[in-house]
Amino acid sequence: MSASIITSTSVLVSKTTMPLHITTALRSSIVVPSTLDVYESAVNFFLQFCSYHLLSGTTSHEVDYYLSQYMESLYQNSISNGKQHAANTLFGIIRRCPQYKLCFPLSRQSLKGFQKLIQSVSHTPLTYYTCVAMAAVMSKSGYFHRAIALLLMFHCYLRVGEMESLLISDIALPEQNRFGSNNILSALRIGKAKTGRNQTVSITDTHIHILLQSIINNRSPTEKLFYFSASSFTRTFHQSLSSLGLSHIKFVPHSCRHGGATHDHIQGSSIEQIMLRGRWKSNESARTYIQSLRAVMLTVDIPIHIHTMGETCAKDLSTNLFTLALSQL
Repeated sequence: MSASIITSTSVLVSKTTMPLHITTALRSSIVVPSTLDVYESAVNFFLQFCSYHLLSGTTSHEVDYYLSQYMESLYQNSISNGKQHAANTLFGIIRRCPQYKLCFPLSRQSLKGFQKLIQSVSHTPLTYYTCVAMAAVMSKSGYFHRAIALLLMFHCYLRVGEMESLLISDIALPEQNRFGSNNILSALRIGKAKTGRNQTVSITDTHIHILLQSIINNRSPTEKLFYFSASSFTRTFHQSLSSLGLSHIKFVPHSCRHGGATHDHIQGSSIEQIMLRGRWKSNESARTYIQSLRAVMLTVDIPIHIHTMGETCAKDLSTNLFTLALSQL
């Protein structure tokens, strides 16, 4: 947060008279911990802003006025990620005081203006053959498990945090017959997702099923599926891009989720199927999301030799990745 907005981070939040102190364990439990931390941090910055400027209020109208001014300050001072911070502050206040949910007309207008003036930029979606080429590079570099994680994230639209949290017990293989059906090769359970708990995604790719089976045999159900951290995976992700000469393209781990959803839509999956697979709650948001990503994908220029490399490896994906991994032993 810029010093021009808050010049003293030592200002005590309690010095600000605001009706934003109400919080309970029950209401907090409906928001995932990571989101709750972001909301709380954003609200505390706002309260520090009010303390520094000697602002106090006891009604929703006063809080609304101060919050709209705070958003204006974020915009005028070009605060990094200011638009998202403004949204987090508004939603954080509403989470603390849900009785204000239909209030804050000034702040809502300010946030809409912020969103109009500062357009969101979607993460560039990863193409399938680029993803396979990256997995090949990881396997050849001794990161076989990370290659599998990359492919799994693409296939199941996983966020990096969801991938990191997977346990062996979260993977259901067909021989375990947990579903009572032979129509699903395998599936994974996401214990804590952004949109809720205990969600599942089917694994319909035979090669990914084989790769997963190779790394979970004879392991305890309580073990983590992947031992590495999200930050370590991200470093390997960017190293593989660099090895392929693709560092100039703004791919990030979340590009797997974007790329997988876009790839499946291009292959003929309906918005409803993608929405279910991607755990989106709103059909409209999923439709806008996919259409936007398809447009972004048209701007991605992957060199033909990378495309060919991925296409060749994908023809017998599991065997080729095993071979590359064994070549390093």
